[in-house]
Amino acid sequence: MNTVSDEMRNTIIRKAGELFSRYGYRKTTMDDIADALQKGKSSIYYYFQNKEDIFRAVIEKEAMEAKSALQKSMEREPTPKDKLRVYLLERTKEFMQKANYYQALHSDYLTNLPFVEHLREKYDKDEVQVIRQILDEGVKFEQFDVDDTYSTALIIVNTLKGLEIFFILDKLDIAEYSVHLNRLTDILLYGITKR
Repeated sequence: MNTVSDEMRNTIIRKAGELFSRYGYRKTTMDDIADALQKGKSSIYYYFQNKEDIFRAVIEKEAMEAKSALQKSMEREPTPKDKLRVYLLERTKEFMQKANYYQALHSDYLTNLPFVEHLREKYDKDEVQVIRQILDEGVKFEQFDVDDTYSTALIIVNTLKGLEIFFILDKLDIAEYSVHLNRLTDILLYGITKR
């Protein structure tokens, strides 16, 4: 593709992302996207096969942006403990700002889209890998005493998922949720045993 084609494709992704964020995947139509772009639907079909194809592009873009921002946040931290704390606190904030990606990871309705289950599996696998790398670094520098970093990372990811359900059901704002994440991080780093 040339630069003009890339620009148009990115414009479609951006505009469609705004509509999906506002109205949800189900309620947003190709007509809505065409109207927002002030283009005919045929010009959108030149770049994307259907609404699902556009939505996939939107959430892939958001996922890449969120992961990049998280990576940058962790790179600024000097120790594995700090990296783990920043990762746990920033991941939810980052993904909540990426409304479509967050919706794809958490909406039961979107499970019907074939690529969403694959996305969820990839997200979980990537997240376990990131946390495992932090744990491995902590073990290497003798900051963590973890004998199986993979299993520990898996447990942390599943704990975070459970906490997210609590966050969604109780409709907590990010400040309230951060309090819970800080407590979880303290438990992970320091345990609950009195020393």
